This record gives sequence, C-alpha cells and structure tokens, in this order.
Amino acid sequence: MRTFGSVLLGYITLFVLVFVSYTVLYSALGEEGAFIAKSYAVSTPWLTVSLGLSFLSALIAGILTNKMGGDDASIWLIVVIVLLGIALGVMNLGAPPAGERSASVPPMEAMAKAVTPAWATFVNSALTAIGSAVGWKLAKPKR
Repeated sequence: MRTFGSVLLGYITLFVLVFVSYTVLYSALGEEGAFIAKSYAVSTPWLTVSLGLSFLSALIAGILTNKMGGDDASIWLIVVIVLLGIALGVMNLGAPPAGERSASVPPMEAMAKAVTPAWATFVNSALTAIGSAVGWKLAKPKR
C-alpha cells in the first residue's frame, strides 16, 4: 500500500508541477509566443521550454516518490509515466489539425484547444520518464 500511495503522490506532484509551470509559461510567452500565428498549433519556444519544465517536474516527482516509497515506487512511477505517455501519444496521432485562433483567447480555452505534434508528445513522455529516473537516482543515499 505504501508503494501505491507513493506512486500516486508522485504522479499528483508531477501533474501539479506541470500544470503550474505551463500556466506560468503561457503567461510569460503570451498567446503569440505560445502558438504559431493565427493557429492553435504550439510554437517552437513553447515546445522547447515545456519539455524542460516537464523534465524538471518529473525529477522532483521522482525524488519525492523514492523518498516516500523506495525503489519499487520509483520503478512504478516510471512505468505509469511511460504507459500514460504512450496512450497520450497514440491518441494524439489521430488529433485533428490545429484550427484557426482568434485574436484573444483565455488561458483555459487555449489549453483545451492547443495542438501539440504527436512526436512532441512521445518525446515529452520519454523526457518525463528520464526525469523521474534521474530523480530516483538523486534520491538514493550515497554509499
């Protein structure tokens, strides 16, 4: 039960950190920086920074998971990240093309309509799993 709770807490931590960091990123870049002009397709700056934020969020979640539940929990967190990442990537393969974006879009609507390339979804999932693994290794006591 401790392993399950640790994995759940780690994933919730990951989700919250990504949500908050992406919200700050959207505020920093603005609509024109987050999206390609007149489109809901995300921009290169958004992709670049968001991949780094996902990695850092996963690193923190990996440390927390290992401190709470040990190696088994860390492994399970990575498995959950990989499986959900594959599922999201496959679902993204069939996503419709990005629609036309109006001049001013509220942040929640922008998040709901944003279109990320399928390759970026798979890369993000891989970097998130790697970030969690790095966090796991950083959390282990030195011998």
